[in-house]
Parts: sequence; C-alpha cells; structure tokens
Amino acid sequence: LKSFAMTKINNIGWYFFRQYYHQLNQDVEIKARNEALLRIRLADCAPAIEQLQRRLERCANFSFDATSSGRGLLTGVGIPHERNIKHEFKMGMSFESTTGLPWISGSSLKGALLAALEEGEYTQTLLAAANVEQKLKKSMAELKHLLRKEKPQEGRPCLFLGASLIPPRQVPRAHYAQQPLFRADVITPHREATRKPLPLPFLRLRAGLHFRFYFWIEDRLLRPYFRGGRADLKQLFYTILKYEGLGAKKNYDFGRFVRPAWGHEFFE
Repeated sequence: LKSFAMTKINNIGWYFFRQYYHQLNQDVEIKARNEALLRIRLADCAPAIEQLQRRLERCANFSFDATSSGRGLLTGVGIPHERNIKHEFKMGMSFESTTGLPWISGSSLKGALLAALEEGEYTQTLLAAANVEQKLKKSMAELKHLLRKEKPQEGRPCLFLGASLIPPRQVPRAHYAQQPLFRADVITPHREATRKPLPLPFLRLRAGLHFRFYFWIEDRLLRPYFRGGRADLKQLFYTILKYEGLGAKKNYDFGRFVRPAWGHEFFE
C-alpha cells in the first residue's frame, strides 16, 4: 500500500491508464493510487515538460502563453477509465503519447477555432471582443472550409500543434515548481429525479497552471482573412479561451484561460 503512495511516477499517462489498475484487489488500494497521483508536483515533471517543449518548438513558428483559471482543465474525459471500483477516478484524461504529460491536443485547438468561426451573431460578438472584426477581409466561412480541407492546394494557413505545460524554471513565480499538478473533484449527475444521485470522483488539472500554445502559421495565407495575420489570430484565441474555454464541462467553469501576468510571445 505504501509503495503505491510513495512511488515516483515517471510516465503519468501510463500510470493513470495501466498501472493504476494493475493487480488491484481491494478498495483501500485505489485510495493509495489516487494519493500517488495527487502528490505529483510540477518539479517532478520538469524534465519531461522541457523535453516536450523542445520538440514542439522545433515544429512551431508562433506561440503564446495562457494560464488556466476557474476550476481548472478537463480534457479527454471520453477516454474509458472505469472498472466499477469504489473511490476510483471515473473519467479519462488526455496525455501526450511519448512523455505521458497531460496536454491539449492540436485537434482540440483546431476544434475551438472552427466552433468560433460558425456563421452567426455570436461569432461576430467574439470577433468584436477580440478587436479583429474590422480587420476581416474575407468570409469566416471560407476560412473554416479551408481549415477543414484534408490537403488544400493553396496550403494551410495554420497548423495546430497543441498546448503543453511551461517548464517551472521559466515561470517567474515563487514556489510554482512545488505546486501540485492535479486536484481531485466530484461531479454528481442526477440521472433520475426519483433516485439518489451518485457522486463520481474524477481527476482534473488544477487552476493556475501555465500553458504554451504552439502553431505553425503561414502569414501570407492568413492575411487575406485577418489583416493583422497571426497577431489577430492570437487575439481571437485569447478571446475564445476566456469566454468559450477548452475541453469538457465548460458550463461548470472548466477550461477557462486568462493572459498570464507575465507576457511571452515567440516569433520566428
């Protein structure tokens, strides 16, 4: 029991989906494995975070930072993670395949932008909030169609690489590296009005984590849609992250992001 609570976890994704259930034969053991996850600090993940950052930076020519707010972040909740064991964390989570770190996939970023580009009054409200409404030159529906093409002949204006945690040593915050990565939470769905609701425990990324969002942007292809190019796209993304959010359970205040108090922009 003690060994699971104190074991150093080298790959969080592997632990969560594989080792978490390995040779599990009693309810009390699952509590120790939950504790092992909740003990993880950002400093424990620093080498893996830096490894992932180096790989993403080799592929990106544009990035910006944002900080999780609200109740934190939930991604990958649809991935199966349940054995009907009391006290287990019930929902899945999205982990990067090589480092095992929790992250936001490029497809999630692309989906968030495509949803914001839906024609309608709300899209115009988002664009106005991002202060890019007057800079548009072409239809947002046209840009959305281009982003959805499998292999557009004219090329892609934007590749969505994903968002990863920022290495703790790059965050100018005292004691940030010693902060926990996860929090335990509970959701209580009311499936039937006449039945007692069943609380479901789950694992979430805590609020206050700093992420870097990575893209490859062809400005010459993007400027026909945004006169400000990637600067406009960044403004739009900040607006989406603030008001729409990313991931699951956004109506419960998950997945919101704010600008960090300290700024970072990278232009190749």
